[in-house]
Amino acid sequence: MTKAEPENYLDDFLFMDFSFDRTEFQMNSFANLCDALSLPFAPDKTEGPTKILKFLGLLLDALYKRIGIPAAKVNKAQKLIQKALKNRSLLVSECRSLAGFLNFLSRAVTPGRTFIRGLYSAFALVIRRRKSHMSFRADVLQDLRLWNTFLTDVSVWRPFVTCQPVTTGIQTDAAGSPSLGVGGFHKGSWFARAWPAALWSGTPPSIAFLELMGIAIAFFLWAR
Repeated sequence: MTKAEPENYLDDFLFMDFSFDRTEFQMNSFANLCDALSLPFAPDKTEGPTKILKFLGLLLDALYKRIGIPAAKVNKAQKLIQKALKNRSLLVSECRSLAGFLNFLSRAVTPGRTFIRGLYSAFALVIRRRKSHMSFRADVLQDLRLWNTFLTDVSVWRPFVTCQPVTTGIQTDAAGSPSLGVGGFHKGSWFARAWPAALWSGTPPSIAFLELMGIAIAFFLWAR
């Protein structure tokens, strides 16, 4: 952080600075501004300055520059996942809650978002067929086991992103169908092919694995 600027989401405001005193000054200035404008201000919902702060349901650690998940949310996610793994199925409403909750936690679980895609794909199929109950394929169950592993790690933290993402200009996509396959495009060059039949001889691979295959092929073709 090179410049101290407040962040806000609706009526939640976050103040950050390089010292306790400077952060406290920002908070007090904001409280005085709210008072001068007759805007409602809730001191009982105000926290800090502190090194670890809960904001929008996640933990922000200013000392180690990382984002984490509160223990209560870790326990909730584990219970939902364990229920899905035990029953191998969920009600559609439960599946919707699970997918949305894991998507939220992906902000602190670096590889997490990759292993939600299969759950969303299966969920969309059930919705199209207007079913009330959803049974999980083997690949979705494996994704949930990976998520359970992520959450059982004693350090469910992710470093702050302190730099802008690098734009490579590479686009890839993969389909969960042997006939549609995988493809990619980069600076006027492209590739496309169906999946090898051997890839589908046993349990169908997860969509997360197939998408990683597309990235690997692009890296092999265009990396310098």
